[in-house]
Amino acid sequence: MLRPRCLIVLALGVLVALPAYAQPKSLGSRVSALAAPLGADEALVIARVDTSKIDVQASLDWAAKAMKVNDEERAQMEKGLQEPRAFLQGFRDAGGQEMIWLVFPTPGPGREPIDVAGVITTAPGKAKEVAAFLRQAIPKERFEVTDRGDTVVIASSERTRAYDGSAKASETVAKAFDAAGEGTAQAVLQLSDDTRRVVRETLPRLPEEFGGVSGKELGDAFSWAALSIDAPPKLKLKLQIQASSAEGAKSLAQVIGNWYKIAASPAEIREAIPGFEELLPLFTPKADGNKVVLSLGEKPGEIDRLLPVIVAPLQAARAAARRSQQMNTLKQLGLAMHNYHDTHKAFPPQAFRDKAGKPLLSWRVHVLPYIDENDLYKQFHLDEPWDSEHNKKLIEKMPKIYADTRVPGVEKGKTTFVVPVGKDTIFGGTEGMKITKISDGTSNTIMVLESDAEHAVTWTKPDDIDIDPKEPARGLFGDERKQILALFADGSVRALPLPKLGENLYHMLTASGGEVINSDF
Repeated sequence: MLRPRCLIVLALGVLVALPAYAQPKSLGSRVSALAAPLGADEALVIARVDTSKIDVQASLDWAAKAMKVNDEERAQMEKGLQEPRAFLQGFRDAGGQEMIWLVFPTPGPGREPIDVAGVITTAPGKAKEVAAFLRQAIPKERFEVTDRGDTVVIASSERTRAYDGSAKASETVAKAFDAAGEGTAQAVLQLSDDTRRVVRETLPRLPEEFGGVSGKELGDAFSWAALSIDAPPKLKLKLQIQASSAEGAKSLAQVIGNWYKIAASPAEIREAIPGFEELLPLFTPKADGNKVVLSLGEKPGEIDRLLPVIVAPLQAARAAARRSQQMNTLKQLGLAMHNYHDTHKAFPPQAFRDKAGKPLLSWRVHVLPYIDENDLYKQFHLDEPWDSEHNKKLIEKMPKIYADTRVPGVEKGKTTFVVPVGKDTIFGGTEGMKITKISDGTSNTIMVLESDAEHAVTWTKPDDIDIDPKEPARGLFGDERKQILALFADGSVRALPLPKLGENLYHMLTASGGEVINSDF
């Protein structure tokens, strides 16, 4: 029988030990333990995603609002997310929880530059279901998917064979993920001994404007970097770079700060993002002891102020994609015009008329057979005007080629693709012009333009843009680069800088004006 003193000692021991057993593992120790068997010490990047915190619809709504997309772009975004949304839902339904991914550098001839492996946490008893789901979604020729307890491992056959369940968890990885903190996603960048040696020995000394530090100094100063992101709608970002010393932290902060300043120096950046220089301090990491830190989204309005910086590159990419798409559309219209010319020995007139000279239908209707829309063309009553009882029903069937994705605010059934109308233009007369009559040269004469929303026209209506010799750019759409897109009579498409065109624009709109075009623009 235990004595009272022994019972007291035993009770105290239990009370002391109980918190250690009851206390849940920190994020860092848990991720480090899960990643260790795959060789976490050698990974360049380790990333974790908590799929339970991803709200696809909320993120989409936030992005669409931030980027100010139109309805068509919103629909494209929705379409682009269909597969990721279905994958995420299937993953969750199968019992998947966290995703932890490791990226390894794999230098060497004949090898991929990186190797990727992952470990997935699952609900209790759901590993086999998750593994079966992932085998359907992941390329079998590159990865093996194996369930291990309540986890699923995704790795190459070589790394799967090297899986070491007894591997010791990395303290560096644990510290880095604990520094990142809980969030939707975290990523840690670390340097293995081999990678650090490459940085120290091969990275040249940076230019003075970047701080003038050497690869050796950078390699010695950098320990690891940890990034944490909370997904929209409450977007937050936290970055910590751990340095070997306070002096190293200052050097790293100086390099990053100088890089930001240089990146912000081009005039295009300052024009695209008003007040960019004033915003720089908000997203420039600062040295704090032996670490470099940056936190965004903690203070009210911080993300709203930074949205222009976040969104500007995306908007620039969207604008470039739209411009490329529009130029391709103009090229298709140019090909259609020339195919029409080959058949009819002249370009189409701006308006097709009845015997009394009354305009009936636009050139856009009569080139339909040359843009793969012959079935639609056959539905028109060509001897009736565009707004006859029969023909007006076809307005809603406007071919996609006539839809403009660049110009905002265009009404349904209207197009911004117009031809220039006026004295000496290709479409200035009532008959179609032969290519031999373009005495100014086909490469110098504009055939189709892009109007602004105000001057958009019903696509079937014989209505285009009347050119004012004194204001030839009036009614044309100028993009964020202050450029207009123009299809020339030789079939080429060019972006023309409005501010530099001057009288050259009018000269290029005439087919036989005999003007000399200054090519300095």
